[in-house]
Amino acid sequence: MLRDPEPPTELAGRWVEADRLFVVARGLLYAAALEAALKIKETTGILAEGISAADLRHGPIGVARGDVPVLVLDGGGPGRDDLRALVELASERGAPVALCSDAKGADLPLPEGLPEALALFPATVRAPQLALALAEARGLEADAPAGLTKVTPTK
Repeated sequence: MLRDPEPPTELAGRWVEADRLFVVARGLLYAAALEAALKIKETTGILAEGISAADLRHGPIGVARGDVPVLVLDGGGPGRDDLRALVELASERGAPVALCSDAKGADLPLPEGLPEALALFPATVRAPQLALALAEARGLEADAPAGLTKVTPTK
C-alpha cells in the first residue's frame, strides 16, 4: 500500500473541491475513521468529521449530498452489511461515496482477507495517504499545515 499512492491520488482529484466530508465506519474501524478525519482536517482545512454509521443515519445524513463526500471504511466483520447499506443510502442522496475496503473495486483498496482487527492497520495507512493527496491537490504544504503545532501547552 505504501508503494501504491495512485488510489488516494485519484480520489483526491475527485474530492479536491470539497469543503466538508464524512469519514464513516463501524466497530473496530471507527477509531480509524476518527483518525482519518483528524488528518484530513489538519492537512487540508477540509471540515472532516469521523462518525459512526449509526450516528450518520440518525440525522447528519441530511448533510450528505453532492457537495459533501462520504468515505466509508469497511474492514469486514459484523458491520459490513450495514456499511454497504449506508453506501447505497448516501449514494441515493447524491453524495460522492468512496469505499476503503478489501472489496473488489474499492476506491482505497485494503489487502484481501484480513480479519477486521487487522484491517484497522492498513485502513489507518490509507487515511494519511488520502490527506497528503488532498493537500497536494489543493496546493497546500502537508508537512506544514496552517495552525498545526506539535506541542499543545496545558496549565
